[in-house]
Amino acid sequence: MERSIIDCHFHLCATRYMSRLRNVDDTLAVLRGCGLRAICVQNIVLWFPEHLTRNPLSLLAKLRAPGRVFAFGGIRYPAPDAPDKHFDYRAQAEELMALGFDGIKLFGKPTIRQAFGMPFDADVFDELFAYLQERQIPVLYHVGDPREFWSAETAPPFARENGWIYDDPPFDQYYDEIDGLLTKFPRLRVLFPHFFFLSDDLPRLARILEKWPNVWLDITPGTEMYFNFSRNPAAARDFFLRFQDRILWGTDNVGVGGVSIDPVGESASRLDTMWDFLTGETASGWGGTLRGLSLPEPAVEKVCWRNFYRFAGRATPAAVDAAAAASYARRMGALARGAGDARLDAAFDELLAAYEPIG
Repeated sequence: MERSIIDCHFHLCATRYMSRLRNVDDTLAVLRGCGLRAICVQNIVLWFPEHLTRNPLSLLAKLRAPGRVFAFGGIRYPAPDAPDKHFDYRAQAEELMALGFDGIKLFGKPTIRQAFGMPFDADVFDELFAYLQERQIPVLYHVGDPREFWSAETAPPFARENGWIYDDPPFDQYYDEIDGLLTKFPRLRVLFPHFFFLSDDLPRLARILEKWPNVWLDITPGTEMYFNFSRNPAAARDFFLRFQDRILWGTDNVGVGGVSIDPVGESASRLDTMWDFLTGETASGWGGTLRGLSLPEPAVEKVCWRNFYRFAGRATPAAVDAAAAASYARRMGALARGAGDARLDAAFDELLAAYEPIG
């Protein structure tokens, strides 16, 4: 079977790192070196000044590899201690789409949910979601984390090391809030990555997909997903076949971000593991042997690339307004200067220099 892949869940760097110009170079090296059909860069912005580089850098990546880089713009939030959480969320989304983004990325990891203190279905977000639903703009929304992170006894070592142990709100409340959001905006075109962190409860996930036909998933690891699938590969295979039109390929790429000496090699290894899992009887990865799904070729093609075009609503990336993107980069740079972070200032100097010949 010929391998053709669109990676719908690609990051310029890991969440906890500041994105820099070299991440764009690494990203494009992975795109070309791994033979990917296209990638979609997902930008996490929120309230952190060091994340203000991400939207401008992903627009730069689109300009440098036209036709092969999609990108979802990240929304800025007010600081968690702001007494009023109403903000210009909708206006930002409108601007990001006008700049040439292909969708919107939202981030609801429990650390963020706890810090910000607002439920996912809070009315402060209504104008944003009304706009996204009305225009049928695709949204990738990271909500929650693996179930085992709600106990220090069951959480893996890397979760404990990063402080990803949670108690409030409880695991199930995340799904109650998303149900509330979708009740208000039932036509919202939204993808919940990492199998919505329900790879250990496929019947529950099936009920969600049945109830909300505009909900999509991706197979971006969390490695717990693949071991959960391997515990009952027949049930996992049945689920993939049943919902083959609503599952996308994603890697959460870890081979870029200034922490790898071989981004192409690391990316290729992850791609190989995931491909073997979908197409074969076994796959090796994450320190173990996985029981594969042996999906038929038409289903593999849908997951690997065809479904992305349907979810995105387009077969080619939106064109970037280069002059407007350069202006936006300068504005984000001016906003970042207020943080008093010399590393961030240097990263923006480099980024803005790369925009000079463009706009």
